[in-house]
Amino acid sequence: MRTLLLILYCLLTLNIQAKGVPEEAYEWHKKGIKEQINNDPVEAIEFFKMASELGDSTSMHNIGVTYYHGQGDVAQDYVEAAKWYKKAAEQGHSRSPSNLALMYSSGKGVVQSDSQAYLWSALSDKNNRKYSNTPILMNKLSPAQIVEIDKEVLVLYKKI
Repeated sequence: MRTLLLILYCLLTLNIQAKGVPEEAYEWHKKGIKEQINNDPVEAIEFFKMASELGDSTSMHNIGVTYYHGQGDVAQDYVEAAKWYKKAAEQGHSRSPSNLALMYSSGKGVVQSDSQAYLWSALSDKNNRKYSNTPILMNKLSPAQIVEIDKEVLVLYKKI
């Protein structure tokens, strides 16, 4: 069931390719999706990495999803998932910041940090993501911390 959900998720991402990314990246991404469908996540990751090298944030995100859940011969690896979610978020992928926020909040694959969880959740809010945890995370920080982190969020948002 988990494999089917991952495949469906990856298929949905075909329509979310970033503007300005070379057509070649899109082709590598499609090959990665095909390998996901063929239940070969190791090969899928290789194709997604090729697309990632060309700047495709959706492929970066898909690698993160595959490592987060583990699939087939790809073992669940929260450290790798966090690494790829961060790369995707820094390239402007809209869903990666919320996934990264949850990882920082729970300490999965990263050192648990309420301030980092808030930063990534607030960035996700800037991308108009639904189901924000930002208000909950705010309760764990001081007003001064929130002001400083909000400045970082704005800088990061403008950068991407």
